[in-house]
Amino acid sequence: MKKVIKSIITVLLTFCSIISTILMHQLYLQKANSPTLTLIGHASVKLKSIEGKVIYIDPYFPVGEYDEPADFILVTHEHSDHNNINLCKKAEDCLVIRYWDALIQGEYQTFEKDGIKIEAVPSGGNSHSVKESVGFIVTVDGVRVYHAGDTSMNEGKYEIAKKEIDYAMYPVDGVYNMGPEEATQVADLIGATYNIPIHGFGKNYYQQFKDFSAKGKIFMNRGETILLHR
Repeated sequence: MKKVIKSIITVLLTFCSIISTILMHQLYLQKANSPTLTLIGHASVKLKSIEGKVIYIDPYFPVGEYDEPADFILVTHEHSDHNNINLCKKAEDCLVIRYWDALIQGEYQTFEKDGIKIEAVPSGGNSHSVKESVGFIVTVDGVRVYHAGDTSMNEGKYEIAKKEIDYAMYPVDGVYNMGPEEATQVADLIGATYNIPIHGFGKNYYQQFKDFSAKGKIFMNRGETILLHR
């Protein structure tokens, strides 16, 4: 009887090992064929294309990972918790885009490089000048990702709503930007498929993330990476 039980356990362990290997392989293949989004922390994120092109937005978070050389660095505005580009290693032909590159004489600029499209869009509000702030829509491998920057509701959001966004990220701190309720309203207006709260404030950031209740909400922890798809 003991031999039978031992044999069954051996078979089950072997089966579990095979299934685990298959799942890991499928995950590897899926990741290799999907762009990714990593929430480094605060409002700092990393996008990575299928071909391995790396885009950092608003580098700041002091314990974040910025080791992969940047092909793009995007800065939505010049507050010190968004613009520490020296944290990032840079590829030889790295394209750095700050608000003054993206908003010229009232015109929002578009950039294209390595098959990646970057559109500057209106941002700002509350304690942030709309003339010195931008959001970015990054189209990578056919997926449109919107980073709102530091912002609140303004007229520019109606134009962004026409862009058919797949993933959107909104500040929810309620101190320097809109809070969770207003961010939810903005997210519902823009209508992205998936909505991610970022830029919480102080010890209450978890509750602020929780109170953000837009449709298609994705709660991301610091350092977490997700696969992007349309």
